Amino acid sequence: MEILVISDDAVEEQISRSLEASPSLPWRISRSKVSDFLRASGATFSDEDGLFHHQQPTAGGSASAQPIILNRVVEISDQTLKALGGENSLLARGLVTSALDHVLRGYKKVIGAPGVCSPVGHLVPLVSQWKLIGKKVPGLRTPEYKYGYGPEPIDSAPFTRPIWKSPFDFYSWKVSDAPPAVHWDSFVVNRPEGTPLLLYFFGKAWDAQLLAPGQALPEELKGRLRELVPALQETFGAFSGESLLFVDGPVLTFASFSHYFSAACRQAHFQNVLLEGLAAELPLARG
Repeated sequence: MEILVISDDAVEEQISRSLEASPSLPWRISRSKVSDFLRASGATFSDEDGLFHHQQPTAGGSASAQPIILNRVVEISDQTLKALGGENSLLARGLVTSALDHVLRGYKKVIGAPGVCSPVGHLVPLVSQWKLIGKKVPGLRTPEYKYGYGPEPIDSAPFTRPIWKSPFDFYSWKVSDAPPAVHWDSFVVNRPEGTPLLLYFFGKAWDAQLLAPGQALPEELKGRLRELVPALQETFGAFSGESLLFVDGPVLTFASFSHYFSAACRQAHFQNVLLEGLAAELPLARG
């Protein structure tokens, strides 16, 4: 059985690299850039009408001969747009996502489907993440923040550890920008109290790690994290992903979710989580 990992032309992909480093796998692992995958599937973009055209059956071949598709196109880069549309093309990212969705529907088994504003799962800004997960999981805290619409000034004095960011940030808020000299759509977050915690999952498999040297995850917290995983998967349309949280005694604060594995890939048990998740998702066939 073959697993074909699809990734963006330029954005680094962590899963296939980790799987290929495993000494013994029950699946063959292959890779493809999304531009190559779309072209091989008969999808071509025309600047004349601004559309993708599909000249052949999307998956090609019988279902039994198809690989399992592991979609890891977390974003569409400029390099992918140029590869598919040319240097001066009008090709938009949403069209690539739509073409990818069309092609993937021709495969019998796809892990990681396109969602809202993303080629894999749902991509929403941090403020929207906090509102969605806050409604989904009662008792889970989210960060305090202030947002000034347009030129409205905001005062961060009540915040003990203010982090200035753009309200349109989708993933990162750990690095603070300088407070704006002139306010325009200003956005400031109060860094939660407590110890940062990384929670990551791949299908039904998950792991968590306190991001502090020498600190172990309390047993009483593991049950809460186990229940949080399916909530994250449903909220963000995610088969896999990672989440930053903060633990302060009994208080658990959700900070952000990402489809990337930029932090999880550096964890000691990352490969084990991938293998466990795939084993639970796929038949244990060798080939």
